[in-house]
Amino acid sequence: MRLSLRPLRYVMVVVVMAGLASDATRDAVRPNGAASDTGAAASAAPLPAGRLVRDWEILSGSRWPAGYDPASKVILFYTVALPNEMVHQMQTAVDARTGSQRWQLEGPGTWLTEDGEYTPLITIDGMAFLREHDSFSDDGVLTAVRIRDGRTLWTTADLSEALAVGGDLIGIVDGTVRAMAVATGVARWNRPLPDDCDGPQLTRSMTVVLALRCGDSLYGLQHTDGAVVWSWTAPDTCVIENFAGSNAIAAVVATCPDDRATVHLLDPRSGTRTGTAATEWRPAEADPGDPGRGAPRAQVDGDAVLVVDDGGLSLVDRAGRQVWAMPDMRCHGTPCLLRTTATAVVSALPRQGSDGIGRLIGIDPRTGQVRWTQQARNHEMTLDDGLLYLLEDLPEPFWSKHVRVVQPTTGELHEAVVPIDNGTQLLAVDAGLLYLSYTSYTTTDFERAVSAYRFDGGRKGLLGGADAERWPEPCQLLTTADLRQVRPNAEYSSPHPGRLAVGALATAVTTMCTWLPQRASDTKVTASVVWTSPDAAEAKAYAEQYVGFSHRRTLDGVADMAAVRDATVVGLGPTDLRVVLVVGGCVVELSTPGDDRLSTELARTVARRLAETATSGKCRNA
Repeated sequence: MRLSLRPLRYVMVVVVMAGLASDATRDAVRPNGAASDTGAAASAAPLPAGRLVRDWEILSGSRWPAGYDPASKVILFYTVALPNEMVHQMQTAVDARTGSQRWQLEGPGTWLTEDGEYTPLITIDGMAFLREHDSFSDDGVLTAVRIRDGRTLWTTADLSEALAVGGDLIGIVDGTVRAMAVATGVARWNRPLPDDCDGPQLTRSMTVVLALRCGDSLYGLQHTDGAVVWSWTAPDTCVIENFAGSNAIAAVVATCPDDRATVHLLDPRSGTRTGTAATEWRPAEADPGDPGRGAPRAQVDGDAVLVVDDGGLSLVDRAGRQVWAMPDMRCHGTPCLLRTTATAVVSALPRQGSDGIGRLIGIDPRTGQVRWTQQARNHEMTLDDGLLYLLEDLPEPFWSKHVRVVQPTTGELHEAVVPIDNGTQLLAVDAGLLYLSYTSYTTTDFERAVSAYRFDGGRKGLLGGADAERWPEPCQLLTTADLRQVRPNAEYSSPHPGRLAVGALATAVTTMCTWLPQRASDTKVTASVVWTSPDAAEAKAYAEQYVGFSHRRTLDGVADMAAVRDATVVGLGPTDLRVVLVVGGCVVELSTPGDDRLSTELARTVARRLAETATSGKCRNA
């Protein structure tokens, strides 16, 4: 179904995958990797199976999703306008189960989220909060909106550093920390900031006691009345660079004039220091534009503390004891650390020579024992129903993203391609439903859209398609003699195979083959197996999504489907018009950058070779 909200200039897509049992606890819903209070997840649901199928799609025009509310199953949108563009301001609520619009609200503003764009909405008791700023001043207002029907309930002065705690909305306004009763919008309590408070910050993931940072001091505030229950100041002449916390532990990174950096670990209830961890810090090598001079950082989830410094990555316990370390690595995914019931999952990337391929590591947080390791490209990850979800880049020739679902204790996984374009970002996962936001393209401009995908529970083949042995060998689709026939003056080397290296599938199957010319003036030829399905109709539908809005023309009489798509990266290379072929259940792409005719001239040869593979049961008999 389609929701026409406005002349379509941008498209954002939200992808939904279903098929996992729902967990009743809110901690199991971890939008965008938000840390839970306890660091524990429910017992893992069974891994999903099958491919990703789309249930519905809407185009949302100039409205971008601000976030998802798991209680009401609603996605809230706000209006985005380019500079000097006149756009009718409108807030919109969409039912995430059906893609249908629930209501619209006239007026400008953005929805209040924990940390900005693509982070969890702040919702309390069925209410969300709309923030509107005066373009000529720093003043702003906050309006409570009932998610059920879009009714506005009250308006008050805007709060910075806002968070939801104990049924109240707490933030900073007019030199005070203020708790608002969401039912009425009346202040429940006010706590004036210290006179010398510089750059006040609240830690969102600490709720048993609120942690307020004022310059180089921390204050623990009782969330029921704002009373100060403890304070902590950086020792000597050291300064606080950053801090993070949960209801189990708070980690404060302090740097000192003698170029020392220490992680101080505090009990969030009492402010008592439980331990310290020394770090490796080389400020002289830091980026001159970095005000923190490359200071170490700490990430906290539950009782797990990950230290990121110039030496690499390490896990420490509440006493500061190092339980695991990996030198010369840096954070890779978003977030870099997730804590499940029995496993700390760390995403790491070598500082040099990685080619974008990092590691996803499951670690026993008590002993430091590595339970499993997987390859991982750039990704976002979160937890739902005890399972780890990754939205991850895929190398050529695949779509830009794929989804990996991992059982965090054992490392067992299931993967499937997401048949959408680039620019994808993870919004949330809730009860097996995966919400993604990304940019798509129309024939005239790029737009935002929202889509719903789910695992269909079927086969467990490669990336949700046919079993790996059913995928055709791309180096057998062309020969140097074929190339010489269409380009007699060009000389090509023997084919160079490329293997898929992602997740548990490293070296599992050859997905790409390249023929390099002897002369630089001639054209490189690449044949790539984009996907293979045991169902021919399914393969064609998949190819149509793959080509999408990059479609330029159709080639008749070449294969079951043959289309030219534009894969040119403007400003970064020659024109790259690629031919996408479907023969039976096989989807193959030909790329000849800079020579658009060559790919079309080779298309019939490749299609014939794919048809010949019917004897081995790979394409035509798929």
